[in-house]
This record gives sequence, C-alpha cells and structure tokens, in this order.
Amino acid sequence: MDAPAYAPAALLRALEAARDGLFVVGADEAVTYVNAAAADVLGAPAEELVGRPLVELRPAEGGLLQGAVAAARTTDGSASVFDGYDTGLELWLEGEATETGEDVVVALRTTDARRARDRRAQRLTEDLERALDRAHLLLRLSEAVARPRTVAEVADVVARVALSGFSATFAGIALVSPDQRTMAYVSLAPLPEETGQAWAVFPFDAHTPPSTTARTGRAHLHQSRAEALVDFPDLLPDLETAGVHALAHLPLVAGDAVLGTLAVTWPHEHALSDEERGLLSVFAGYTAQAIQRALLLEQRGHVAETLQRAMLTDLPQPDSLELAALYRTAARTNRVGGDWYDAVVSPDGATVLVIGDVAGHDVEAAARMGELRAMLRGFAADRDEPPSALLARLDRAMARLLPGSTATAVVMRVEQPDEDTGTGRRTLRWSRAGHPAPLLRAPDGTVTALRGAGDLLLGVWPEDPRGDRTVEPTVGSTVLLYTDGVVERRDLGVSEGTAALEAALAELGGLPLRELLDRLVQRLALDAEDDVALLALRLHPPR
Repeated sequence: MDAPAYAPAALLRALEAARDGLFVVGADEAVTYVNAAAADVLGAPAEELVGRPLVELRPAEGGLLQGAVAAARTTDGSASVFDGYDTGLELWLEGEATETGEDVVVALRTTDARRARDRRAQRLTEDLERALDRAHLLLRLSEAVARPRTVAEVADVVARVALSGFSATFAGIALVSPDQRTMAYVSLAPLPEETGQAWAVFPFDAHTPPSTTARTGRAHLHQSRAEALVDFPDLLPDLETAGVHALAHLPLVAGDAVLGTLAVTWPHEHALSDEERGLLSVFAGYTAQAIQRALLLEQRGHVAETLQRAMLTDLPQPDSLELAALYRTAARTNRVGGDWYDAVVSPDGATVLVIGDVAGHDVEAAARMGELRAMLRGFAADRDEPPSALLARLDRAMARLLPGSTATAVVMRVEQPDEDTGTGRRTLRWSRAGHPAPLLRAPDGTVTALRGAGDLLLGVWPEDPRGDRTVEPTVGSTVLLYTDGVVERRDLGVSEGTAALEAALAELGGLPLRELLDRLVQRLALDAEDDVALLALRLHPPR
C-alpha cells in the first residue's frame, strides 16, 4: 500500500500503531488510506480496502459510517460526530468524520466493550435497586402487620400491602375453624357480591385452592386461569365472576399449626418470579404471626370480658326507684378494663349506687376491679353508712390488700323519703373519689352537675378525710353516673365532652332509662378504644 504523498514515514508509523481506527475517503468516495486498527473494524486487510468505494465495503449504504462521511462534506471543515450501531458491520461505533480539502478523514473505535461494561453496570444497578425495593417492602410488611390487634385489622393491612406491594387486586385471609370443619374469609372486599356469598364460608375438606393449601400446608401458585383449572377444574365460574386470571394461595403456618390460607389474585396473567415467590412466602409468614397474635389477644379479651360481665350483677329495683345500667367494652381493641357499676340495698332500705374505674386496660385491671367491687358491695350491705365512710373503708382496705393500686369512684346513697313531710322527696347523698361528677336532670330538662365532695382518688392517701354532699331532687328527676370514657374523647377535651353529655341528657332525659343510655352512646359517638359504664336512676312517686 502506498502512503499519501504528504505523509512522511514517521507519521505513517504513528498512524499504523494508533489504537483508534483511521481511514480516508477521497473525492471519488473511494478509500485512499486505512490504518491497521480501522482495517480490523472494517473486517478486511488494508490492501483489499484501499481503492474501493466505501459503498462497496461492509458498512451498509445509508448506515452509520456512510452517513458520517456524507455529513462531514456539508459541515465546512467541522467534525461530524457519530455514535451508534452500523448495521453492515454489525458493530457499535463512535468517532468523528472531518473533511480536509477533498478528502474525509474518519477516526473511529468500537464501543461494544464499553457498552458491555455499561450493561453490566446497569444490571448491577437494577439488581441493587431490586434488592433495596425488596428490603423496603419487607420492612413495610413487618411494620404493617406488627401494629394490628384484631384479625379484622390484620386482614385490612394485608389487603392494602398486597395491593401496593404486589400490584394485586385482592388479598384475603381464610381461617380454619376451631373444629377444622369449615374455613371462612375474614373479608372478601372488593370482590363481587356473588363471589363473597360463595366464599364466605366453605368446607375445610373441599377441593378448592384455600382449603387444599391449608390441608396440605403447600403453596399453590397459578400464573393463568389455564394453570388453575388443571388443578381445580370447578373454579372457572368463580374466576370469571371475580375477573381473576392469576392467583396465589399460601399456607399461614404458626408453629406446628396451619391457621388458614393467604390468597392473592391478579386481573391478568402474572408469572411469578423467584423473587416474588420468596416475597410472598415471607409475607405469608408475617401474616401468620400477626393472625396468631391477634387471635391470642382476642381470646384473652373474651376471657376477661366474660369475667368482667360475670361480676356485673343484675340491678335491684327498689320501690319508687328505677335503675338501668350499660357497660360496653373497648370494641376496637378488644380490651377490658376496670370500669364497674353496682347497686345495693342497705339494711335500712336505702339504695347505694356505685360507679368506679380501676386504672388499666387488661385482665389484671379487671381482676382488681372485681376485688374492689366485692369489698365495697360487702361494706354497703353490712351497715348503714354515709358514702364518705364507705369510700374511706375501701381506701384503707386497698392499702392493705392491693398496695399500689389506684381507682376512682362515686358512691351515692338514695335515702328513704321523710314520711313526716309527706312530700315523697328523697335525699341523695354522695361522695366522690377523683371520679367525674354525676349529673342530675330535673323533669323540666335542667341538668346540674353534682360536684363537691371531690376528694382524692382511692389508693393515694388512705387517711385523707372524705366528705359528703346532699341534694333533694324532685320526683321524676333522673341521675346519671358514668365513667371517664364517656367524656374523654380524642377529638374533644374533658370539659367539651362533659358539656356534650349534659346537652344530650337534657334533650333525651325523658326517655325510658334503658333507651336513654343507648341513645346517649349513639349521640356521643363514644370512642371505641375505651370501655365505658353508665348507671342511671329515676325517681318515681311513692306507691
């Protein structure tokens, strides 16, 4: 190959040794020079390339190199930069073409290695992002299912996490009944009503995905309807009704027991990757732990509630007095606590009303409540004493028998009418130990808080003297005793809650007592996270 006349030998040697390819295209579009690196790129020895038009070489006509040379002839000496894929050479190339007189000098290099490195780096980045997404999702899963305290709350959280984390349209929990005869979904929202009716309760031994998964303890994963129908041929109507095309069922295992099945569905065919399968398995494990914890809490709550209700005996109905009570547990959290009420007829015929609240919301609080209630009930039935004396005796007994315990209470004594006056009016005598003041509603609707005698709560200073207050209400008046859960609300302070209770009692106080208590709870929209007790008294004319 002859070097161009203007190329001295030293320059030629440098061009031949260059790592980048270099070739020259003359005015007739024929190649006039190719160094060794460019010959490697163009795929032929230099002697076979020189003298041949560029269009006859492997670079496709209209391809990357052809376009770069053509562009260089229109740029008035400016470099035409290129970076892309040449379909003729089947290579990724980058470089620049520059017109020098009638020639175009093309410098180029392949970028396949760089692009391979970029692809590896991109894959590593994507793998890292997926790992971070997985770690974030696992953290979300563990945090989400750690908070719920009831099975219904667990089911709600599971549905929300599955919809956001797995792009599913439904996630539900089907639990095995204690006798292992049936299974039931905790919630079937937002599936169609027909699906909900069909799957609300179904036999444990049925040949269905959730029951088979629970019986075998083995996951069933189907990426399409066709796959699901191979294992469960009778499932087609339900899949069509619910619009489900892919579904996953995983056992909820806690220890050696299978509690039920986690079902996740998609509205289109969905091939689960190994990563998704692993995530779903971890998700099912978290869900099983949350379900087991919620079941234990609910069972504990039911036991304590049963114990507590067993200690709330029926109310007496003395002559010319009407009594009614309402007790409601903390429904949202299945907690029980120390709220209690009682009514006892003393030896002299007076009626003693009691309402109180032991600190705490657990079985221990309920047990302490039972002890206090039993002691005070015994004191009231044993002898005729004013309310302050009864509270003082209870306070001293607590110091000896239940040290460290605290409680609030109101004791009210409804004394017999004075026969000498002939008015039939009774005296209400009460004493408070840190408890909300009872409310007195007159027949005309006027409501008065029976404050005063508001001494220290029980369990603080047993030797502190206690006092009594009295009032003589008219016949037809209503008295309401209540625990703090009635007036303590998240959205209202105690003073606002008390004002709301007074207004509701003024308006509704003429209703029959039992209906009055129900309506008060509805009207006040009481916070379901606290237990409440109400005890109502109405004074009727003597018979």
